[in-house]
Amino acid sequence: DRLRLVLAVSTEPALIVEDAISPFNLSVQIALGPFDRPRIEALVARHALPEAWVEPVWTWTRGHPMLARIACYAASRGSLALDGFDAEEGGVFSDALRSRLMRLQANPELAAAVRSVLGGTAPASGPAERLVAAGLLVRTRAGYELQNPLIAAFLARWL
Repeated sequence: DRLRLVLAVSTEPALIVEDAISPFNLSVQIALGPFDRPRIEALVARHALPEAWVEPVWTWTRGHPMLARIACYAASRGSLALDGFDAEEGGVFSDALRSRLMRLQANPELAAAVRSVLGGTAPASGPAERLVAAGLLVRTRAGYELQNPLIAAFLARWL
């Protein structure tokens, strides 16, 4: 009887929910953006990793919360080396990236938006905004781009 708030965070619904009306969507959506560099530093420290991990985690993920967490967890368990990452295959990120790829392949409109961005053209704003909410795209002054080099390399290879 003291519980006041329950918060669940997920980027998956932006890829799978066609309309926002659901008995489970009971509050206003709060979009979480990428972690900034100090948050990545804190995440690396929380996983008891040496400071040398900050740069690779930042470079690979550009602050994508889930991917940054995967990187730190894998590094802390010894399954990710500083120089042993293969972006095209996905490495320790492959499950997360393949999940998004399958969602994109199941939705031609979203896949076309990613292909547009990869090809340097502007996607339709509706699908692009869903991809922003899913953590795959970010808004820039010029339009949209893939959230980070890891996602870009993976999707460019498989889409």
